[in-house]
Amino acid sequence: MPIYQYYQGGKKRIWVTFKRLNLRTVDSQNLLNKRKVIQYYSTSAQIMFLCLGNICRSPMAEHYLKQKTKEQDLALTISSAGFIPKEGRKSPKLAIEAGKKFDVDLSNHRSLKVTQSMIEDSDIIFIMDLDNYLKFKQNYKDLNHVFLLKTFNQSNKSVEIKDPYGGKKQDYMNTYKEITIAIDNFLTEVEKYES
Repeated sequence: MPIYQYYQGGKKRIWVTFKRLNLRTVDSQNLLNKRKVIQYYSTSAQIMFLCLGNICRSPMAEHYLKQKTKEQDLALTISSAGFIPKEGRKSPKLAIEAGKKFDVDLSNHRSLKVTQSMIEDSDIIFIMDLDNYLKFKQNYKDLNHVFLLKTFNQSNKSVEIKDPYGGKKQDYMNTYKEITIAIDNFLTEVEKYES
C-alpha cells in the first residue's frame, strides 16, 4: 500500500477509534442491556438483524434464528437487512460453505437495504458492530430497541461481531460461531423470561 493511502486511511481510523471509545462509554448501557432486550420481547415479536451489506452476518443470524424458532415452535417474525443500497446480492461462496457447517442454507439469500418501515415494524433490532450503530444513529431516530447481538455472547472482550467479508473460511466460521452462541443465549434468556 502506498504511504499516502496509509496516512489518508489513518484519519478515518482515528475517527472510528474515537467514536468507538465514545460509544463504549456513553451508549453501552443501552446497546448491551440484556434486560432491556427482554423488555421488548414478546411471543410474537418482530426481530431484525442488521449489518453492513446483508450478505454475511445478518443473513446467518436471520436464518439460524428462524431454524431455532421452528424447532422450539416460537411465533417470531425474523428478517435481516443491510445499509448498502444495492439489493439482490448473493452471500459469498465462503459464507454459504460456513453456513452449512451450522445447518444454515444461505444459497438462496439475497440482500435487502434497510428501510424506515422495516425499522418501525421491528420490536428488536440486533446490530453486529459499532460501525453499524453509527450508521443507524446517523439515519434513524429511534435507538431504544437497537442492541448489539454480542450482548448475548460476551465470550471475549469485544462487543462486536467482526465482518468476515473478504476473509478466509475460518473467519466466517469464527463469526458464525459467535452469532450462533449469541442467538442460543438469547433464546435461553427468553425461556427464563417466559417461565
